[in-house]
Amino acid sequence: MRATASFQARAPAQQHLLIGGLHVGGWQHDIHLADVSDDYDVINIYRATFDSDAQSSTYGQFHWNICASPSNCAKAPDTEDQLVAAVQAHIANGKKVQASVQFDFEQLQNATTQKALVAGTTALIDKFKFNGIDILRPSTFPVLDDGDDDYTQPRTAAVVNLIFALQSIKKKYGDDFTISFSVPVSYFQLSTDSAGYKQFGAFLPVAHALRDDIFMICPNNYPKADEEVLHATSNLPVPPDSSDYWVAMAQPLLSGFTANGKPFPAFRPDQVCLGMREYDGDAQLAELQDGVGCLMANHPCGDVLPVGGPYPNFLGAAVWAINDDEAAGGQFRSAMRTLLNNPTAPSPATGTPSSDEGSTDRVASSPTSTDASSSRHHSGISSGAIAAISISMLAILVSIGLIIVVFSRRRRRSNTAVLAARLGMQQYQQFWGAGPPATHGSAFREAEQRQLPVLELPPPTYHRTA
Repeated sequence: MRATASFQARAPAQQHLLIGGLHVGGWQHDIHLADVSDDYDVINIYRATFDSDAQSSTYGQFHWNICASPSNCAKAPDTEDQLVAAVQAHIANGKKVQASVQFDFEQLQNATTQKALVAGTTALIDKFKFNGIDILRPSTFPVLDDGDDDYTQPRTAAVVNLIFALQSIKKKYGDDFTISFSVPVSYFQLSTDSAGYKQFGAFLPVAHALRDDIFMICPNNYPKADEEVLHATSNLPVPPDSSDYWVAMAQPLLSGFTANGKPFPAFRPDQVCLGMREYDGDAQLAELQDGVGCLMANHPCGDVLPVGGPYPNFLGAAVWAINDDEAAGGQFRSAMRTLLNNPTAPSPATGTPSSDEGSTDRVASSPTSTDASSSRHHSGISSGAIAAISISMLAILVSIGLIIVVFSRRRRRSNTAVLAARLGMQQYQQFWGAGPPATHGSAFREAEQRQLPVLELPPPTYHRTA
């Protein structure tokens, strides 16, 4: 197929890709583009914002949120010439260097704005010699027109214009030029019915029309309430502090989903990656490692298993700020590069694979589990017999212990009654306090009478954000 051959021709040599976003100048941890580690296969330069305001003097131009000396500010690490040289050096080394671009999706209402977007994007690419663009979450998002209910035949002007603009850019630069998307997972989870599709579905016709040309599509962990990751079957939010969160985030793109009652086809696994936008330390990194490992090899997995998995060709993982990760010692880069190079091996953060028979469904899906379980079966016969004898002896000892406990409690109650008779009630109360201690039985009955409330999660509600 053309799409597969094209992807193989333009993708970096690394099978599983490590992606990083770089803030060039004006950031708290400045890094020269030339100094970005060779561990990264894709570098997204953050970010260029398109001016779609027809009343603005810079209409149709991109504003860099970067600081390139001496044109923007004096403290930037690189001049524009140094940036261009670094871009070309990374590309010569087999890397992808993409411009991260953002625009007002809702403003692409006419051919004039669409042509301005194409002209501004190509001018940016030609100046800095990028070999790809990464489309960020738009600053505004259109509500689909009435009657626009089929992602294969979009009618809303902004959607049609964006598709045409991106196809024009791709056509100009050819197969080696890449188009990527870094987007929230809500685009794929909240469009199942007509109301959700109308409000949240504008991106789906774009992704579908360009699916053969998409280099990578990375859902990100955007920190907003309406960006909750939902379980594929229960439709309830998945806790973010778990590997399940990352598996559930990638699932709709890998297995397909429903868009306005119609099936939306899955993307190829080698197009899908996971992006960590909010990165708060070792715990979250370990959860992402486990999630990616689960997707690639069905191990290690939590409660959420990848439907249709494993996906050994899953593309990879992205960190939003290379700058911050390098300031912290490059933990993300080092850990994820190791995992992506050998996804079937246990990660240092998660230890060795579990051999717990209670996890049969997960272990059986692991590529290495068959040999391991076979070895245990042939070499563990004598140990199994010993274990059975040990369990029987333990049961006998426990029974004897229970008999002793019951006998001692009865004797204690009998002795207590004798003591009460001899000392009299007053002395008895002075001896015990306000009254005799509650037995385990009475304490249990008291607790049993208290009914604890059962917490029920309400169904999630969604609100359109500005």
